[in-house]
Amino acid sequence: IGLKRSECVSQKKKMSMRPLLLNSLSLRSMSTSPVWEAARKAREAARALSALPNEDRNAALERVAAALDSAKGAIESANKLDCDEASKPSAGVALPLQARLKFGGSKLRDAIQGVRNLKSLADPIGQVQIKRELDKGLVLRRVTVPLGVLGIIFEARPDAAVQIASLGIKSGNGVLLKCGKEAVQTCRVIVDAVKDGLRGSRASPDVVALLTSREETAELLKMKQYVDLIIPRGSNDFVQHVMRNTDIPVLGHADGVCHVFIDAKADQGKALDIAMDAKTQYPSACNSVETLLVHKAAAGQFLPAFAQRCKAEGVELLLCPAAAAVLGGGFKAATEADWATEYCDKMLSVKVVGDLTEAVAHINKYGSRHTDCIVTEDAAAARVFQSQVDAAGVYWNCSTRFADGFRLACCAHAPPLPLAPRSPCFPVSISPPPAGPSLSPSPTLRSRLSPSCGPSPPARRRRVRRGQVRLRRRGGHLHLHDAAARPGWPRGPRHVPLLPRGRRPRGQDLRRRQRAPLHPPRPLGAARHGVGWGCARAELQ
Repeated sequence: IGLKRSECVSQKKKMSMRPLLLNSLSLRSMSTSPVWEAARKAREAARALSALPNEDRNAALERVAAALDSAKGAIESANKLDCDEASKPSAGVALPLQARLKFGGSKLRDAIQGVRNLKSLADPIGQVQIKRELDKGLVLRRVTVPLGVLGIIFEARPDAAVQIASLGIKSGNGVLLKCGKEAVQTCRVIVDAVKDGLRGSRASPDVVALLTSREETAELLKMKQYVDLIIPRGSNDFVQHVMRNTDIPVLGHADGVCHVFIDAKADQGKALDIAMDAKTQYPSACNSVETLLVHKAAAGQFLPAFAQRCKAEGVELLLCPAAAAVLGGGFKAATEADWATEYCDKMLSVKVVGDLTEAVAHINKYGSRHTDCIVTEDAAAARVFQSQVDAAGVYWNCSTRFADGFRLACCAHAPPLPLAPRSPCFPVSISPPPAGPSLSPSPTLRSRLSPSCGPSPPARRRRVRRGQVRLRRRGGHLHLHDAAARPGWPRGPRHVPLLPRGRRPRGQDLRRRQRAPLHPPRPLGAARHGVGWGCARAELQ
């Protein structure tokens, strides 16, 4: 999770441009409340953490994993108290939320293993992405640096606290965690264990802090001096509330309305397995399928077998008129609102579509740009689907449940957030095309795959304006170290004064570069050409 910083290097002296504050000093007065103090300490701890070598950050992760391992009993006991309280009718906690709240056994073991697996990833800090000579003796480099401090508001998912804290340590960022009220006791024990592990390392325990009340959330939204990014997880109304009440950049995510499309040329056995896994493996997850689209040519054979398996698994189907005509009575009718509903339960909307074009149009209209899948043996149809569906994850013959950091071999999970076309927030692992004639991507499709599957991103354009050079990001593939890098955020690309050709940099030129103002890059999603922000694709072999 990081941003990019431009650096100028002369032949005689290397000079890193100092970070520039977006608005200099804020007019808002500093508060002395515990929340503001925790944010201030997180800022200082994050700066120290970003300066540590990768080996020290990996050692800190190992100590955190060991501390969490030692605290298993305490974590499970606290989680039982949270679950018991949430199960009371007076608590008003929905059953899907109660399922997400449970954290113990294999879920806890997997979370701890994910912390250890992060050590195997490359160092996300200091990666040189661009290096070019602007003039004789003047070289510009774009390198990755940590974002700073992240305020992350998430629902009743204690495992998110483990994953977010570990990602912050690996990437050199501080994190302020605000959990749902249903998971307060579990998250307190988790954060205490993380801090205990950090005390035995070179990283400060202050790099992670926990907020537990709505009042503290309101304070968090005012901390522009210390917080660089807010990531809210919750309902769409809540995300909009956060955006309206803060001037800190917000990376919002709400619904997970995922789709599976069964094409006319789909393998029926494979289609049944994928659709059932996407719905029943973990129904309350945000990457669980909520709407099943079936080609009219496959509906007569696929739907009866699928309905039988859904009945055995206790999945309730809501059908369109065409699907009801195939399956007969005994099913509820799907309404217009159902196509845009995230059930997070064993409920599934089913619609029969005329062709691939209708399926893509339905997904782009009702979907939440999270994860969508096509099941087909037709490579041409898969190419059209993956190029036309606007989502963070677009899969071919692969369950939507693969939209997870652990499943994509990225060691930790963060939700896919479609800020621009096909732009997952989590670091993605994209397999190359399989051997043989099953897939032969066009140049356009290749440009949206991983670097191993296609050409490198197009060159960034240099733009002269009032004697300055402006670097504009024209796309780029998504990696761990720049997974959260988005235009318009503080500490982005800076203006660099343009020297006349043949003139060597002088002292006054170097000083002027240090004071060069921050210029806002172009808006999000302004371009759909070239690479864009990259595309997540997984294939089930």
